Amino acid sequence: MNGASDSLANWLKKDITSILKKQIQPPPFIIWCDPDREWRDILLTLSAGGAFELWAEEEHELKLRERFFNSLRKPRVIWIPQSLDDLSYSKAFACDAEKVVSFSIPEVLMQYGLQIASEDIEQFRDLLKSHVKEWLDRPKSGWKELNLVKIKETLIDNERFLNVLCSTHREPQPSMGKEQFSVFRRRAVEDFGLPEPGEPGLGKWRINALACILVTEAAELGPDNPPGEEEKIIPPGRKRKKALKLLSWMKKNIDYLDAFELLVQGADAKTSLQFWAKSFTELPKPVSSFIAEKMFFKSEVERISRIGRPAELSNYLAINLALYQAHAESFWGKQAKNRIAWYKIILLAESASLIRQASGVQRLWIALEDAVSWYTSKGWKVDHTGESILSEDPGLPDALLAVRDMLRRAYQRTLDVTNIKLSELLYQAGSEPNINYSGHIISELVERASTRNPVAVMVLDAFRFDLGIRLSGLINNGEPVERSIVNAARSPLPSITPIGMTLCLPGLQDEIKIKVSASTKPEFLITVEGFKGNLAVASDRRRWLKNRYKLKDTAFLTVSEILSASSADFVKSKERGKLLFIFGSEFDAEGHSGQLQIKGGDFQLDRYHKTIRLLREGGYSTIAVVTDHGFFHWEPAMDEVEPKPEGEILWDSRRAVIGRNLKSYTSLKFKLPGSDLECMVPRSVNAYKTYGKIGFFHGGATLQELIIPVIVARWPQKTQKVKALIKPVEHITTLSPRIEIEPGQSGLFDATDQKLTGRRVIVKVVQPDSGRLIFISEEPVSIEPGGDRQAVTLVFKNKAEFGERLEIRLLDDDDEEILETRPVIFRVEADESDWDY
Repeated sequence: MNGASDSLANWLKKDITSILKKQIQPPPFIIWCDPDREWRDILLTLSAGGAFELWAEEEHELKLRERFFNSLRKPRVIWIPQSLDDLSYSKAFACDAEKVVSFSIPEVLMQYGLQIASEDIEQFRDLLKSHVKEWLDRPKSGWKELNLVKIKETLIDNERFLNVLCSTHREPQPSMGKEQFSVFRRRAVEDFGLPEPGEPGLGKWRINALACILVTEAAELGPDNPPGEEEKIIPPGRKRKKALKLLSWMKKNIDYLDAFELLVQGADAKTSLQFWAKSFTELPKPVSSFIAEKMFFKSEVERISRIGRPAELSNYLAINLALYQAHAESFWGKQAKNRIAWYKIILLAESASLIRQASGVQRLWIALEDAVSWYTSKGWKVDHTGESILSEDPGLPDALLAVRDMLRRAYQRTLDVTNIKLSELLYQAGSEPNINYSGHIISELVERASTRNPVAVMVLDAFRFDLGIRLSGLINNGEPVERSIVNAARSPLPSITPIGMTLCLPGLQDEIKIKVSASTKPEFLITVEGFKGNLAVASDRRRWLKNRYKLKDTAFLTVSEILSASSADFVKSKERGKLLFIFGSEFDAEGHSGQLQIKGGDFQLDRYHKTIRLLREGGYSTIAVVTDHGFFHWEPAMDEVEPKPEGEILWDSRRAVIGRNLKSYTSLKFKLPGSDLECMVPRSVNAYKTYGKIGFFHGGATLQELIIPVIVARWPQKTQKVKALIKPVEHITTLSPRIEIEPGQSGLFDATDQKLTGRRVIVKVVQPDSGRLIFISEEPVSIEPGGDRQAVTLVFKNKAEFGERLEIRLLDDDDEEILETRPVIFRVEADESDWDY
């Protein structure tokens, strides 16, 4: 046994061994009389490791006497559960003992040098046994403030109290001896103001105790409108503060979250908090009662749905946004498995706020640069929120559908009026914005590519500026420094793929020549001096790149090919070469099919982010992302569809016309790059009456089509991913367990080292031998250098047997490298109805 040199344990052992080590014949022994049986466990602890020989069996005195006379005489301690006066058969050899101990624990403590008031001894004599066991190894100075409060804290501290309070039928029940239960009962009543626990079971008490805490929290929140259950409200003061602190601990400690969520269901049923919550005419702060939070949510949804004017709606949502965020960050909005969808209201509130901020902003624009500056700094956020409210959300409450429709109309009005102003500025300037094409921006970067500094270029179709900002954010997330920046480029007019993709090619801004064939099926012919091919065709653009930069055939891949391989070995720069081009048309394909408006862009952004991570792992320390044009979603009204321009039309679409001598009083005219042809586009979001689907538009001159992102991300040549660790867990006791993970120390790198990079991980629980999947994390989690510990919720996949030994595996999301494993025991008892999956 270790401990302080002046601990009670060392003091007792020293006293015992000083007697047993006496060099006398026959060897000395000690009789330890213990009629209250308070010393046996302590003596067993002291003798552990062979410190001295101990006889401490519960046997009849007659057998003990026979054992004594039939055994070789050795130095030992003989424990007898009798007082010295009550010894009978043992008296025959007790007279020969070197020492007979018959002191009580309080008497020994006073000999140890502690000052204990006699009145205190009577109050906690029964508790001292467990208290001494807890404090055996503490230094003597730690005993100075020995009093009733200290003993209660030591025997049943706050953690132990919570372990008992938050235990459920799904978990192993914490055990308590009689002395500890006595202290537990006393703490429940005296320290926390809770109902008195009864024996033998604590199931009903847990529900009633938590009900009291929930009702008390509600009373604390609304002192002017407390729940009508006075008998459950803990009075203000020390007990209430301690009880509410218990509540806070339950919601913060991952070990208690599942039990807390389950227990609250029973506790809510014992209260009238549903009716109390319904009485509020305004949304209050969040509470821990599920039924009250659910009523708050329902009432707030009803209040929002009754607002009929867009300006009033935007104002109301903006005013209450901070309160919605507080509810979304509370237990039932964020940590619970059965969450209340406060984030749905937040999405609408944030959308309303952004649309409101953009209202009238175009009045401040004097020149084209003003519009571009607003869009690249703030305006892209309106497009992002527009995507979220235009996409379908099956989880949105029915009462909020009309609200979402109102915000959709408000977003589209903003889209229209800002681009009406842009059209005016374009007309006044008589030219496009003075911004470089994508190919010009990446030209120098590509030219400098080398085996020591390999470069990968992702060429994406229909990648709007807000998507570029979001992808850049994903790249920077989890990094110790900013790796990625976004530059603004411009799409050509018309903003269509054949021309836009050509101008993504490095260094061709002023060299291309464009022709359009006059036929029933017009085709573009885009040429450059010294190259025999048509750059309007994807295969010829790749051939131009191959010739210009002397690339291998393997230097051209698609996003899908990289993700299908899902391995950094597939894109190793040593094999692929100093320059690698990757092509992706997912946004354009989903836009034209209508899926992009329905689903939004998150899924494809995650795919692009994973592609970039694999490229980085493959050795490409510099990665650029370029695109041909942007887009917007629109369902034009009849007055927004206008006749095509007059003149010699060679090519036309809903958003642009190319030809000669074009005339239209409602359109904007531009010179086609590298050509003597003209291009006309409708003003703002209007469309021409011609072929093409309605809904997903590009080709024209809105900010959304014209201003496009160029992402450049750089890393040091040699990087190391941050390590990731699993917090040990002994048992899985629910079908939706939570596992904690955190960053680990990565060798010689510290958290601020620029060579250290973040990583995305997944968690699996499997059968160790077969690898059969039992649980998997809901989604990948980002681990960043120096980041905090995170809780990962697992999704149940396959059955396991109660008591079965499983293995938790932490894996890299990119290549499923196993980063760490931990053993765990499956302890979920369930009948067949519980195994629905």
